[in-house]
Amino acid sequence: MSTITKIATATPDGVASFTFSTISGSYDDLMVIGSVKGSHTGGSAFSNCTMTMRFNGDSGGNYFWKFNKAVDSSTRGADASASATVTGMQLNLVPTSYSANTGWGQFKIYIPGYSDASGNAAKRCYHLGGYGQGTHGSAMTQGNHGWSTTDAITSVFFQLGWYNFVAGSSFTLYGITNA
Repeated sequence: MSTITKIATATPDGVASFTFSTISGSYDDLMVIGSVKGSHTGGSAFSNCTMTMRFNGDSGGNYFWKFNKAVDSSTRGADASASATVTGMQLNLVPTSYSANTGWGQFKIYIPGYSDASGNAAKRCYHLGGYGQGTHGSAMTQGNHGWSTTDAITSVFFQLGWYNFVAGSSFTLYGITNA
């Protein structure tokens, strides 16, 4: 039976990024669960509001990601995105504070074997996200991401593209111990 332990909660407000730092290597896996919204208020509920994740302060081209997105068919349809050798892992789109948008983005990120530094494989993580866009519909995303290094993960950085997180945004980091 696995044990899940709350490590830390962050509630970013008025900032574009934050970091969970000094993460202990005493767990088998990590999980981050959150609810977010960006501060952009003009033009569109989707405009330039993506969230990027990085590990251990590494902003080099050492990441890869792929995610699938299904958006309310009346607004945008479905698509898949992928990228390799980039400076961060792109997570799902984040709802903005556009006047017609009442929704928040929720997500769960699972990072198995984060503390393994044996040199056997790149670090991988998986995310599942969803968001409501008020009159703009709703969507669900799922992704497979990776960091091309064998280092143990000791910090997790989140950055919102172009805008800031708003009050009510929340990220909770958990450690998972597998029995």
